[in-house]
Amino acid sequence: FNGPYAEYLMGQDCFNPNFPLIHMGFNLEFLDIFIRLLETLKGEGVAYCQIASCLTIQLLGLTYAAALLKKSPQNRKEHIINNIRFKMHDSLHTNINLDELAAQHNVSYTWFRKAFKELIGISPGQYLLNLKLEKSCKMLKESELTISEIAFATGFASEYHFSKIFKKKLKMAPSLYKRCTY
Repeated sequence: FNGPYAEYLMGQDCFNPNFPLIHMGFNLEFLDIFIRLLETLKGEGVAYCQIASCLTIQLLGLTYAAALLKKSPQNRKEHIINNIRFKMHDSLHTNINLDELAAQHNVSYTWFRKAFKELIGISPGQYLLNLKLEKSCKMLKESELTISEIAFATGFASEYHFSKIFKKKLKMAPSLYKRCTY
């Protein structure tokens, strides 16, 4: 990984080996790109290397932007909520129990729900549901998996429940959404 832009970025003051950590807070775009980079690195061939380089430059650019904006360090509440959000993203394929998630971070569910809604603007349950639906939409567009497989891969209890929620939120059935994306 090299090139003029990579060299430019790495020459900036914020990329200092003496201070290797840059505070970014919870950055969903960074997280998504990082996950795509990890998936890309599983492939072989020139195209995969080029895609990985592009994704790496995106990550460096986001890091550089965060360093320029110099976000203030998180307070305890932001830190806990961002850790829980990361856990939600990381465990999306499982059945996430929000009460247990709060307990794992040594806070009550009531405190967690109130703090989450205050910082993010929606309840943790709605946030989680939105994540599942975003992931399922992506899978419907980009994979050959069946609707049932996608339902279980995104943590829904059944295809019926997934289809019912999908239809309610997106105003169309998953099968129609899948057909419309091609």
